[in-house]
Amino acid sequence: KAKDRIIDDAKRGGQNQRALFKETIYTPGVDFVGEVLSAWLAEMACRANRTTDMASLDQVLTAQPTWFSPLLGIDDLPDAYRGIPIHDQDVRAALVAVYCTSLCRWLFCPARAMLFGLSAAVIHFNRKPTLVVASARRLFGVAATAFFDDICRITSSSSEDSDERSLNLLLSKFGSPPAPQKTSPLGQSRVWIGVCINLARCLDEGVYELKPTESAVAAVTTGCLQAIERS
Repeated sequence: KAKDRIIDDAKRGGQNQRALFKETIYTPGVDFVGEVLSAWLAEMACRANRTTDMASLDQVLTAQPTWFSPLLGIDDLPDAYRGIPIHDQDVRAALVAVYCTSLCRWLFCPARAMLFGLSAAVIHFNRKPTLVVASARRLFGVAATAFFDDICRITSSSSEDSDERSLNLLLSKFGSPPAPQKTSPLGQSRVWIGVCINLARCLDEGVYELKPTESAVAAVTTGCLQAIERS
């Protein structure tokens, strides 16, 4: 189903020029998956008292219990910036103009949520997923990270979705329960930030596969061809 979106322009209105930032954004990459898997496999092997820090890959894989099977789950925060309310004092800088065809004139109304055209919206929005992920890690031991509104979590098949329930509880408490239609159930292969991540060979061979999606390849190809034409 198509969704109506307000096309914001906070540049011509001067709002973006007035935005001053004292912080920046640190977003994870797909390396997060490999870092978690490596730490997990090493820890599981050490707990089995069958390997040391200098153990070979074969020794680490042999030490893994039969019940351990890494899986991926992807959650998407609903409405993105629209889920972040604006402080009452800032509403005056978030007035939206809408042209009414029946009245043949412009109408103005205040926006009560973050506008996509505001440069400050990027910083403000990312505070929520960052806080949610940090809380999930420390309170429930969930191996999760967030790339803007896309949350990736790594778990084991033996967890019985306890990490998803914990994450959903936190998101609900923060006022942003995940969108069911955008939530991917646990599986060995999932798409996250334009990359298809496959864990099927993790326990057998100690590797995981990364492959760009067709849409990502098409976007890069189109961008390169346009750059060539302009040069």
